[in-house]
Amino acid sequence: MAAATNPRPVTAIDALGQAERTALEWIDTVADTVGTPDQGFAYRLLRAWLHAVRDRLEVDGAAHLGAQLPLLLRGIWYDGWRPSVVPVKFGPEQLVSRVSAEAGVDPVEARRVIPLVTAALDRRWAPGQTDHLLTQLPASLRELVAPDAGAPGSRTRSGRPVTSAPDDDAPAPTPPAGSPERIGTLERTVARLVDALSELVRAIEAAPANDAAAHVPRAYRVLTPQPSEPGKAFSRNVVDAAHHARTLLAGLGEPGAEVPRARAPGP
Repeated sequence: MAAATNPRPVTAIDALGQAERTALEWIDTVADTVGTPDQGFAYRLLRAWLHAVRDRLEVDGAAHLGAQLPLLLRGIWYDGWRPSVVPVKFGPEQLVSRVSAEAGVDPVEARRVIPLVTAALDRRWAPGQTDHLLTQLPASLRELVAPDAGAPGSRTRSGRPVTSAPDDDAPAPTPPAGSPERIGTLERTVARLVDALSELVRAIEAAPANDAAAHVPRAYRVLTPQPSEPGKAFSRNVVDAAHHARTLLAGLGEPGAEVPRARAPGP
């Protein structure tokens, strides 16, 4: 009787191979839906669609959608993403231009394939995900991106009618106190403070005692918005708190150590 053999354990290389096969299956679905035998062309269309749609979403919406993608496509989704400047406000013509430029196709072809790529993804990710995406887009973009774009009463694989986000010109309502939006803003602010303190503690523990002040600017920069983050200024209370923290932290190093001054928030 032959001795039983233990199955070979799954290795990281096996996992990468499976991730590649899954990504290629999704790309093949795009190729089939668009109507091309060229897998490389289908990949370029998918990548251009992912990047253009991603930049139009809020941070939370982009993170949610990215989590629905397989591993390698998730890496493409986040490649070049700048969460500090999203959502980038643009309309249908700009979306077509973005897809056209990145995919290397003319605008007419870009407009044709945008809803087809959506339809391909709708066949692959969980039911309801396309609905979730379309509700985050203004009506003008939803009409272009929807799987059956332009058809009245359009429906996705989930079978539910799609409604879009309000147009950009409509004023955004202020979230009430205690709402998830307000709590989320507070959590992000607290996380920024914790990151700053963690940076300072790590630096001081690793640095000579007389060199501690050199690390204060690094921690302070985490507390305040940078020029690369337009429109992300914190409230006056947060900036004031950061200013007081800066004053206290400066005392940890040598007298007269240079610490960056706080930028006043916009009106």
